[in-house]
Amino acid sequence: MKLLTLTCFISYFLLFTSVQARTIADVAVAERIQHENNTTLILNGAGIRKKFFFKIYITSLYLPQKQTKVAKILAKDEPRQIILNFIHSKVPKAKIVKAWNKGFEENLSSQEHQQLASKIATFNRMFGDLNEGDKVILSYTPNKGTDVIINNKNKGNIASWQFNNALLKIWIGNEPASDDLKESLLGID
Repeated sequence: MKLLTLTCFISYFLLFTSVQARTIADVAVAERIQHENNTTLILNGAGIRKKFFFKIYITSLYLPQKQTKVAKILAKDEPRQIILNFIHSKVPKAKIVKAWNKGFEENLSSQEHQQLASKIATFNRMFGDLNEGDKVILSYTPNKGTDVIINNKNKGNIASWQFNNALLKIWIGNEPASDDLKESLLGID
């Protein structure tokens, strides 16, 4: 009986530890998450967004299956999610919007940027100041769009696959916010 109990305990322990989150800068990053309609997304990669020597947020990219090629990620209209866990004491709205806009401008052609301008403006209006401990979820669902969820409050939806691709390019595009972070999100670091 003791052997059976010990075997069950060890099996439970191994199962429990295999699905545990990894920790980055004291932030737990789940290996899997539940998306809409009970779709499971897996962690493709995660890393720290730094600006100079300041750590700003932990970024996690979730996809239906792991992928290291940006073109393949952007080619599929499938569920995906970016989670930002802020670890810097305070990031004012003006700096957040400036960073988003820089990411869009550097990764989109002028025609793409013009086509998405109203959606980008709507996206920017969803944000206020962000503080340490705040969590931003950018959750894309096909035929629905990108839900912007800040601290468990849905701030709105942008119904466009093209917008979500543009948003992802901020981190994994040709001119990412950080080359190191891009590699971490693609699982190639």
